[in-house]
Amino acid sequence: MSYRTDIETLIRRHQRRLQLLKEQRAIEGISADPKIVIQIEDIEAELDQLRAELASLPAEEAAPTSPPSGRASPAGGHTGGVTIGNVSGNIEGSIIAGRDVHNVNISIGSPPSPEKMPTVDDLKRLLASLQQDMAQLAAQPETLQQIAPSAPFTIQGAAASLNAALEAVAGPVDQARAKSVQQNLAEAINLLSRSLDSARTVAEQPTHLGRSAQTIVAALEPVVEKLGTASVWVCRLWLAEGRSNKL
Repeated sequence: MSYRTDIETLIRRHQRRLQLLKEQRAIEGISADPKIVIQIEDIEAELDQLRAELASLPAEEAAPTSPPSGRASPAGGHTGGVTIGNVSGNIEGSIIAGRDVHNVNISIGSPPSPEKMPTVDDLKRLLASLQQDMAQLAAQPETLQQIAPSAPFTIQGAAASLNAALEAVAGPVDQARAKSVQQNLAEAINLLSRSLDSARTVAEQPTHLGRSAQTIVAALEPVVEKLGTASVWVCRLWLAEGRSNKL
């Protein structure tokens, strides 16, 4: 996979996330969380930067030795590995605390299609899948702590918000409860975005730790995207016009 392809893939991922956020903002209208607006602006700025970087590349270009900031190396580019796909894998490999943290393999299921009209059971399954993803991330405290001392606790906080959301949709849901679920999901997204930003910074380092941070980046990005999908689904199920009834 070339450097150009790596950037194009990241652009498509950001575009999907941006689409979800804009749809959520449109559904919520003037009551939309200001954090959504900030996330939209941040993603649009990142997309502008990525498009400019893509435009500056020659038509044919060999892959560089170091990947772009915050992006995982292509397969075979480092000792660690990340499998992103429709699988529910486990954490494999070894962790060595300190600067030699390396050889990490985290498998995170890919985000579902945001375009579908979900059912309540679809949402419950998505949130349950996210619980598994969070458990995989939380099982790497040494790597997370090397990225940022507070990162393990940030992941725990996001997991607690996710658990609260899943518990809230276990029974009948009205608009008040749906808004509470959305707030929990927004908190999880905000917390994980902080860890993602820290991991992207560390991933720039040409070290074992930097390569491990690349795997964390690659694992966190689909989790944040899946949380965004869950938030949009909550809007469609309970908060969109004409959906005020309990389900």
